[in-house]
Amino acid sequence: MSTLELLIAFAILTLAIAAVVLVIFGNQSLAIDTQTNIEALSRAQAGLESARAASRSDFASLQSAVATNDDMYTKSITVTDISLSTKQVTSYVSWSEGGLVSYVTLSTILTDWLNPANKCSPIISGNWKKPQSLGYFDLPSIEDATGVHVGGTKVYLTLNPSAPETDDFYIVDASDTSLKPMPEFSSFSTTYGLTDVVVSGLEAYVTADSQVAQVLVIDISDYTTLDPSKIEKKVDLTALGDSAVGKTLAYADERLYVGLTKSSGKEFRVLDVSTPSSPLEIGSGYEIGAAVNEILIDNDIAYLATASSTPLIVLDISGPVPTPIDEYAPPLSVLFGQSLARNSDNTRLYFGRTGGNANPKLLAFDPADLSTPAWTMNMSKNSGVYTMTLRSNFLFMTTADPDDSLQIWDVSSPSSPPTRFDTDPLNIQQDSTAGADCAGNLLYVGQHGQRVLQIIGPS
Repeated sequence: MSTLELLIAFAILTLAIAAVVLVIFGNQSLAIDTQTNIEALSRAQAGLESARAASRSDFASLQSAVATNDDMYTKSITVTDISLSTKQVTSYVSWSEGGLVSYVTLSTILTDWLNPANKCSPIISGNWKKPQSLGYFDLPSIEDATGVHVGGTKVYLTLNPSAPETDDFYIVDASDTSLKPMPEFSSFSTTYGLTDVVVSGLEAYVTADSQVAQVLVIDISDYTTLDPSKIEKKVDLTALGDSAVGKTLAYADERLYVGLTKSSGKEFRVLDVSTPSSPLEIGSGYEIGAAVNEILIDNDIAYLATASSTPLIVLDISGPVPTPIDEYAPPLSVLFGQSLARNSDNTRLYFGRTGGNANPKLLAFDPADLSTPAWTMNMSKNSGVYTMTLRSNFLFMTTADPDDSLQIWDVSSPSSPPTRFDTDPLNIQQDSTAGADCAGNLLYVGQHGQRVLQIIGPS
């Protein structure tokens, strides 16, 4: 019996020791698995943060990354376009242990909050039958505003002043659009005089009234401190002795589309700005024979409003050499192409003209066929259409009509001329209108005068 009791005692002791050993090694394995998961999760989070940082620098260049190895882990980033201003980013980290593959996945939505493509709301709200001037930006002297770009709560404004040392690049604080006047963050003089502006990421691209540098790239990462040292690059697109200067520009998908005044070379140029500080020209451009007044980009198509006898030109820009697709060349035209707008479903292209007392000044086309306008409209005071912003079925136009320089027209009928929407005319000009932009439910209009920027909203 004593021997049996000893055997039973040893058996119980063995089972207890084995259980303790299993628990100890099980806890060790669980601790290792937990640590491995924590490390993998940390790597996945780091991948998302790297993508977030890259999107702030250049949203358009954010793309999926091939899988890479990091110690025992395999990491990858997948980027899916949701809209022009929104991307879904997924960070995936996997590892293999004991023949089993484990992984962690984190996902987020990133938005181009600096320069959203859909910043102008298509929804018309408030009483636009009685538009009113809200805030404005004022200067101590009369100057020429030439370009306006709204990015978040900032307005980027270019001027072409008569005095060479006068500031020509401004960043205005538009966080409170009712202030009269609104404050500026900073400004400086490029010494050239500027003619247009677009902003992407932390760079502002401007066209200059210069024969030696038609395009400038300006670092705006520190928007409170601007000076000439912030000019990252000066781009000369013309040959020695050419009198052409920068006139207008547009930005899309890391490309800058530049329009010049009449040149001995080609007036339409395309620059690769995937590395903003080192723009590279793509192809050799396209000859217009006159100034390019506005550029509208729609995927692989460029619409040009020009000062030539062919005031509206359509180019295929899918390849390195722009190729003409269509044009509108009215007989004996004394009017220049000035402004462009296109509806969201690409069924109507609106074309504004200026120059002289001739009409019509506003035309609508089927973008697939520019041979004959769908309709035309005369301006009662023969002034011309300087800028256009299309929101839903309403066309907001700036003109040089005395006491009636902001006009809103209902263009909901595709085959008939528009009808006037606003009943209370609003005079926003002091001499002539310049660039314009839209954000949310508000219009931002550049002008000639002391009040070089006005914000227009509903009553």
